[in-house]
Amino acid sequence: MQETTLLTCPLRGPLSIAKLAKDGLTISEEAHRIDFIKFLLNRGYDKKHIEVETVVIKNLGESGRNKLRADVIVYNCPVGNISADSMEQKLKKIILVAEIKRESSKKNSGVNHQLKPAMMQLPNMDVIGVYWDDISRTLLVKELKEKNGEKYIDISEDSLENLPSFNQKYKVKPITWNNLSPAENLVSILLKVANIMRSHGVNDEQLRYKETVKLILARYCDEREAKSSPKQELSLQVLKGSDSGFNDRIEKIYQASARRYSKAKTLFHPFKVSELEERTLRECIKLIQGIRFTDASSEAMQQVFMSFVPSVFKKNLDQFFTPQSLIKTMVHMANIGPNDSICDPAMGTADFLIISP
Repeated sequence: MQETTLLTCPLRGPLSIAKLAKDGLTISEEAHRIDFIKFLLNRGYDKKHIEVETVVIKNLGESGRNKLRADVIVYNCPVGNISADSMEQKLKKIILVAEIKRESSKKNSGVNHQLKPAMMQLPNMDVIGVYWDDISRTLLVKELKEKNGEKYIDISEDSLENLPSFNQKYKVKPITWNNLSPAENLVSILLKVANIMRSHGVNDEQLRYKETVKLILARYCDEREAKSSPKQELSLQVLKGSDSGFNDRIEKIYQASARRYSKAKTLFHPFKVSELEERTLRECIKLIQGIRFTDASSEAMQQVFMSFVPSVFKKNLDQFFTPQSLIKTMVHMANIGPNDSICDPAMGTADFLIISP
């Protein structure tokens, strides 16, 4: 029987809640909530200002029995300083409100029926909203706009990597290499990229996977170039507004990728750029633009290639990937010494050689 792993929250301490959901396979919502809290702390947010599972607005609806809750709230002052404040006074001091879900399928409901309504009820125009699940991480901001002479409040989305520093106001800016987040749940994210293509009418499975692999390689090139450039700005991103330079920027990075991986003729023939429509490509890039692919583990990339490469090239590669856990066990059993020579005639992606001491 598998041992249950209980969670520890950096704010609340040990919890009597399991890391895995009831299905025993997927991460629980509470685990995602803790991951988000750690993300805030790593970004310099003061834990004394953070509160978990708070009633933001009471007495919603005609009956007054409905309550709108927020998974995580950040105040502009320590939580202990406002314990005696009224709900109205507390709402004025909120600078961030977050909605956490276990599955990305809940995003539309979480954003449109919970997070946006909460943001609209909060009096502070500078309040930031964050949506977080197993795949999607989105920043939401309030903006005052005008149409036909009338002003109204709009809520727009941005990459979570543009989350402002603690007690700083949000500013529109390009994503840079140093602001990227670690690659987590990479296969699921890329499968969602393929699903975006399908929802946009790309019904050819081979084309979907081919374009996904091209996107991965373009991203690798983009990160390498951004890391070595003075501003570290990434080309593979969708800037706020109309982003009129989008096509030129994306074509250049795809062409650079085609040159770098010129031996993959099946992949970049006959087009050295993306074959997707612009609206489809924009949505796919939005999903991955905040992730640092070059930090992905070899095990994660192995899973990616197992999921996508055979489908892309549609031929028998005569290649079988050995799980990383089995590789480590076999290397340990071989007891290789520092002066031993190693020969692996079927090296493939060289996983055995990489793990060997």
